[in-house]
Amino acid sequence: MGRIEGKGREAWLDSLKGFAILLVILGHVLSGYLDAWTFGYDAVYSFYYVRTWIYYFHMPLFFLISGFTFTLAYWRDGKLVRGRYVRQLLSLFYLYVLYALILWCVKQAVPELVNETYDIKDLQRMLVEPLGNFWYLYVLIWMYLLGALTRTPSWPAYWLLLPGALAVMAADLHLDWTMLTLYRVIYHFAFFALGCALCRNRKYLSEPHLMGAAVMFLAPVLLLFIWGVRNWFANWHFLIGLAISMILVQLFYRWSLLGENRFLRLCGRYCLEIYLLHTFFTAGFRNLLPLLGLKMPWPSVWMNFLLSTGLCLGIALLAEKVRALDVLFRPARVLERIKTHLKQKRGL
Repeated sequence: MGRIEGKGREAWLDSLKGFAILLVILGHVLSGYLDAWTFGYDAVYSFYYVRTWIYYFHMPLFFLISGFTFTLAYWRDGKLVRGRYVRQLLSLFYLYVLYALILWCVKQAVPELVNETYDIKDLQRMLVEPLGNFWYLYVLIWMYLLGALTRTPSWPAYWLLLPGALAVMAADLHLDWTMLTLYRVIYHFAFFALGCALCRNRKYLSEPHLMGAAVMFLAPVLLLFIWGVRNWFANWHFLIGLAISMILVQLFYRWSLLGENRFLRLCGRYCLEIYLLHTFFTAGFRNLLPLLGLKMPWPSVWMNFLLSTGLCLGIALLAEKVRALDVLFRPARVLERIKTHLKQKRGL
């Protein structure tokens, strides 16, 4: 369980990231069709049902993974590895600004093909209110800042009750759109902190009692949902996301069929590139597939999902081999090469 590969990569963690990014793509494909009202009521109902369950847990899971990898990569012997941390923080900020600008330009160029248009005010406020689906990068920057400032990976386990309580309170306050970014930071920091704690206390990853408790909690929730109780209180979302995320973490850590799946590991290894690119492809194929004669609801969803995933993965594999593309996907490598070059120059 938890097999470690070369260069410090953990197979199960890559697989879990791959699974999570595939859920992100599917969720955005469904959201695109729902927002565009492409199909009739029957399709809308089924799309909404699936998307709702994906959205209960897929971003909490991603932030839990982010907290785990933050601790794994930038925390050693109770201290922050400052050099690597600063490079990654600068990289995240660079990638957010770059792709937010690209997204804004695309929406300006083809406003008739997108569900949401932007104006110059959106561009001016991009450092306060993140643009589109790139809010994850924006909030992740705040997670990294909070993680370093509060030394989250060093917290005792019982301290997790505090961010958990704040997340439940934030969800139940029903903050309006202008407070959405603040809500996202407060809500997802609880999962980020949990990921940090799990990285330091791996014994809980194979603890059967936690798995059992999570399954027992979800059982009545699923039963109530099947019975038709769909108007959950917002803080139920937190508990559902927590339970499903913990079940998935333990399944991928303990079960090699999932944790060592080659395709999921490949998607996880390149999940950043897939995340940065996929929103452009899902929107493009939503407009292209009907022109090619594919107009059935679920076949359209799955074809969009497969094509978007395949193209993103292909570009990511190409970017791995073409160093010039690091400027688009891996700026930390560019910074490292610049640093090495400057050292060599001083040595001469």
